[in-house]
Amino acid sequence: MARPFRFVKSIEDGLHTYRYCAEDGPFERSWLGLEVGSDWSEAAATHSTPLDVWAVGSAGEEVALYLAFAWRISAGTQGLPNFRRFVIPRFHRVAGMYAAGEPYAMVNWEHQVDELGTNTNDCAIRGFVPARSLVRLGPEPGPWERENADRAGLFEVFTFAQLKTMMRMLDDATATINLFAPRDERLDRGTRTTPRSLLLAQRLMADGRPRMADLLEPGELFIDLTVGFDPGYTDMLVIQSPVQIEDRLDPLVAEYETAIERYERELDSIASVAEFNQRLGQLVGIEPPQS
Repeated sequence: MARPFRFVKSIEDGLHTYRYCAEDGPFERSWLGLEVGSDWSEAAATHSTPLDVWAVGSAGEEVALYLAFAWRISAGTQGLPNFRRFVIPRFHRVAGMYAAGEPYAMVNWEHQVDELGTNTNDCAIRGFVPARSLVRLGPEPGPWERENADRAGLFEVFTFAQLKTMMRMLDDATATINLFAPRDERLDRGTRTTPRSLLLAQRLMADGRPRMADLLEPGELFIDLTVGFDPGYTDMLVIQSPVQIEDRLDPLVAEYETAIERYERELDSIASVAEFNQRLGQLVGIEPPQS
């Protein structure tokens, strides 16, 4: 039976906050074809390995689940505003540039959530911290890279494939993305209000440390996702909103818990990489994206 995929609710600085923090993730079992040493040569020839399609490797199916969850819950629902999505890939600005192109903005702040020791299944929200981006050791970095080492890139993502590609490139023991879902400014047409996406960028570019409560309006979301790729690191998924989101959160959590249990019951029947990619898409509720 799958482990629970449940969020703990709290109020943090006036925001409704939902935490999922777990070292092991919600899957009890993974497909054997994900084990190190598995033969993906045929799929590699067409760029259709689980890593290409879902950013899933030996860390397991959780990576695709978390990404799809973040994507779907930030999409909006009937009767609520439509959203745009802006992502900061922490420390790896180049991953955003590869996946999404030129940054929407270069910003001074990024959000941090810390794990609270081994086997606690809890995490602490640190809020915004000064941004920093990787500067390569070799070949010699150029002036732009050195001058912007203390700035992160804020990228607009239009497709799940872009988000997946960004996560795939965060090659480290852990990988973190900050995802902001401000209201689509097309809804503000004909008014004199500053577009929500521009306000978000301006506040993240400011010298003073921003507050998440000042960045979000009712209906908007922030998601902090950290995946622990190496053993012993905690997966952390934190959602913040000015209003309660149980009407969006609970049905999606229930859907995924049911889907994980069904997937694990049928796991041993998966006979190929292509079938795995299709089954994982059915589980997370997203068509397998192009690599």
